[in-house]
Amino acid sequence: MLMGVNFALPKEARILAVGHSTPFYFARPVEWNTVWDRGALDRVADAWPGTPGVWGAKLRELGFTHVVINPTMLVVWTKSGWINPSLEPKRWLTAFLQANPALQTQDKCFIVELQAPAAPQPGSEASPAPTADRPPSTS
Repeated sequence: MLMGVNFALPKEARILAVGHSTPFYFARPVEWNTVWDRGALDRVADAWPGTPGVWGAKLRELGFTHVVINPTMLVVWTKSGWINPSLEPKRWLTAFLQANPALQTQDKCFIVELQAPAAPQPGSEASPAPTADRPPSTS
């Protein structure tokens, strides 16, 4: 997985690492967090609960182009009771991967390319699209 992240992704890639407890192995900048603090994915999951299919677009709006996910570590953190309950893999990982192109690495991690949000159709009279800063209206 590290080879793919360190050498195969575009130089301008902005990468979010999820479930990585050793980010110092990356040879390029990545944003990451521990189980004791909240990261970008936590904030998106909190703003858009139960909708992991849209989280990739929301992360893209925040400027990320790729997410590197270590599901094994997420399971360990879940069993330890350390993970944000919204990020337990069974709650979001499958839907997230179905909504975004992903490559599974030999070590069972995923390198996910985040898709840019769809542009509104010309002439559309729809209400303003929600953003990562403005979740959908509940009314």
